[in-house]
Amino acid sequence: MREFIKKALLGTVFLLLLIAIFWKTLTATAFWGLAMYQTKDHSATKLAPGPELALPASTSTASSTMYGSLHIPHFFTQTDVLVPENRRQTVFSDQDSNAYYLITAMEPHKDGFIARQSDTTAAGITSLCNTLTSVYATNPCQSDRSFITAVMMTARSTAGLFSNHRTKNAAATFLLLKTAYAPVETTTINPFTTTDISGHLAYASTDSIAYLFDTNETGYEIVFVRMDQVEIESILASISSYE
Repeated sequence: MREFIKKALLGTVFLLLLIAIFWKTLTATAFWGLAMYQTKDHSATKLAPGPELALPASTSTASSTMYGSLHIPHFFTQTDVLVPENRRQTVFSDQDSNAYYLITAMEPHKDGFIARQSDTTAAGITSLCNTLTSVYATNPCQSDRSFITAVMMTARSTAGLFSNHRTKNAAATFLLLKTAYAPVETTTINPFTTTDISGHLAYASTDSIAYLFDTNETGYEIVFVRMDQVEIESILASISSYE
């Protein structure tokens, strides 16, 4: 009996030692698995960005409305422009259909993400940003542009079973974030660039969203509702900066 108890204790100690050694890997794998499960029905999480959009030549419109630093074209033949009292967004709607698009100034996404971390000390933030930089081609802590780029880059294939715990934790976090940044039924994600703006378009058949930045790195978000990709690309190509 004593020999059995001795072996059981040794086995328990050995098991606890293994758990201690591989704890970070085990918890990261569990987090990644949970993120994969929670996002399984969100199409955007299966997509990494495709090639850059070949936007058409800028289409001249009869009129436009200034929003921030940008001229936003009146795309529809009969465009109604609605500016709410808070003036945080501007809506452009088609009088002849239910289609519309609205532009909003971008919130500080990067700063908000950092502020929600459990360790917001200088050392903790530096460690977080160094980890993210090792996973992505850009440092998500550097700017809102790099943060959005990292979110759009993340897909279910970003990490796998044998990825290290840092990659799993980062990918799981940004995979969950992506469900808030792209429509559920997203079919394509593509970067785009014009003379005045650049960013990413997450396209879906019913509603799409573009995250874009002007040449001064001021960020904007445009939601397109009941508009096809050709129409959306035409609008993006026709947006110009205030001069």
